[in-house]
Amino acid sequence: MRMRAQVIQPVALERVARSVEKLGQQPCILKLTPQQWHCILVPDAEAGVQVWSQLSATAFLSMYRINSAHHDEIYLELRAENLHRALRSAKGALECIVRLAKRGQAPVLSFHIVHQSRAGLRQELTQDVPVRVIPPQQMETIREPMVPEPQVYIMLPQLQSMRAYAEKMRALTDHLYIGANMRGRFSLRCETDGVEMQTSWANLINPELDRPSSQSTVASASTQPRNLDTLVEARVGIKDLIKFLYSYYVEPTNVVCCIIQDHALVLYVYMGRSSNEQGSLTYYIPVRHA
Repeated sequence: MRMRAQVIQPVALERVARSVEKLGQQPCILKLTPQQWHCILVPDAEAGVQVWSQLSATAFLSMYRINSAHHDEIYLELRAENLHRALRSAKGALECIVRLAKRGQAPVLSFHIVHQSRAGLRQELTQDVPVRVIPPQQMETIREPMVPEPQVYIMLPQLQSMRAYAEKMRALTDHLYIGANMRGRFSLRCETDGVEMQTSWANLINPELDRPSSQSTVASASTQPRNLDTLVEARVGIKDLIKFLYSYYVEPTNVVCCIIQDHALVLYVYMGRSSNEQGSLTYYIPVRHA
C-alpha cells in the first residue's frame, strides 16, 4: 500500500486533530480513501463521546496518490496528539509532504516539512507519527451509530459562549439539560439541591438537516413535536459537552444540534467558507439518565 500527498491546508488539519485530541487519550482511526480522509474516535466505554469526521481530500491535499489492495483505502490507528504535534510543526511551512512509510519494520505517517528561516535559509524537518495498520476485516466491524430521527434540530450559538456557561455549571453538578424547540429557542440548564441555573438563546435557526452521506438513521415513527413551541430536553454529562465544545478550534461555519430524547445528542460541525465545503465532524453524546 502507498500514500503520498502535499498538505496544502496544514492549519485546518491541525485544528481537526486538536479537537479530536480533546476527547481523550485513546487512539483514533484515520481512514484514507481517494476522495476523503476520515478521522474517527470511538471510546472504549460504550457511553463515551464519539466523533466521525469526513474531510475533503481536494480541500486539504494536492498531488494526492493512494493505492491499496482494498479499494485503494488505508486504515490507520494513531494517537491524535501525535498527529496534532506533527501538523503544528507545519504551520507557516513552505511545503509539507505526507506519506505512509516505514522506520525499520514499524509503519509511520511521515511528514516532511520545509520552512524558511529569517535569514532566508531552507530548513527541513521530518515528523513521524507512529501508526498501526488496521486490517480491512477489522475495519468492517467499526460502524457509525445508527440513530432515530431527532425530535428537534437547531443551529447552535457560538461554541465559546456555550463553553463559558458550561464551565460555570460544572462547578455545581456533573450533568446538565440541553433543550431546544422548533421556534429557535435553545437552553442550557442544571439543577442541584436548592440551586438552578439556566441560560437561554432565542431566534436561532432551525435548519433543514444536511447529514453527512455516511450517516444512517434507524426507521422510526415520526418524532416531530406536535407543537413547534414544545421544548425537548436531553440530560448529558457536562464533561461530555465540554469535550464537544472544543470543536470551536476548527472555526466551523455552522453547528447543528439534534436532540433525540432519551437517546443522544448528535451534533454536526461544518467546516469551510460555505457549509460542508471542507468537510464535517459528527459528534455523538449519549444521554445520561437520572
